[in-house]
Amino acid sequence: MNDIFERVVWLRALVSVLLFLLGSRLFYMQVVMGKDYRIQAERNRFQIFYRQAPRGLILDAKGVPMATNSGVFNMYFNPRLSQEDIADKSRHVAMLIGTEEVGFLSKVRDAIIQKKTVLMLSQVSPRAAFRFMEVEGKFPEFFLATESLRHYPYNEAFSHVLGFLTKITSRAEYERLRSRGYRYDSWVGRYGLEKVFEANLAGADGAVFIEVDAKGRPLQVRQQQD
Repeated sequence: MNDIFERVVWLRALVSVLLFLLGSRLFYMQVVMGKDYRIQAERNRFQIFYRQAPRGLILDAKGVPMATNSGVFNMYFNPRLSQEDIADKSRHVAMLIGTEEVGFLSKVRDAIIQKKTVLMLSQVSPRAAFRFMEVEGKFPEFFLATESLRHYPYNEAFSHVLGFLTKITSRAEYERLRSRGYRYDSWVGRYGLEKVFEANLAGADGAVFIEVDAKGRPLQVRQQQD
């Protein structure tokens, strides 16, 4: 009889300790860390897709365009929408847009590891883009975006005057320019008029805020900034 009573006492004590530990954990998560968890949940609720702003035009004294912009298709991969058979899907998409399969798969794997949307291929040909659009519902992980590409109507004829663009080349340069709205993959004028008038020619990138569910699937576009 005493053994049974002793076991009951120990069982009650064990249950009390477990309830105390559980209550302490809940208090820590809801009260101490509650604000941080709410902020993190709100961030995970949205995905931000940045849209490159077109640069300003360069005209000669008569108003003839010397540097303009043309629209191109760029393909992106969103690993948060990745489902089964991603390798087979990636091979199929690579074939549709006419790009090399091995490198394409490598970029997909890197994006999944890094858990961020990446540029898969720039300047997809219109024909290849339309081929993909016909079946894009089968590949929710991949999407096309229309973006701006610098165009010089006279090719290299006035390159010594107009200059050229490159993307940000170092972390130090990015840190120096980020306060002015530049991102790590922004284009910057390196020579000639493109460099001299960089502050006037560089536009402000836009952004699309997309609300997603727990699996990262888009629900609706909540806000656009142009």
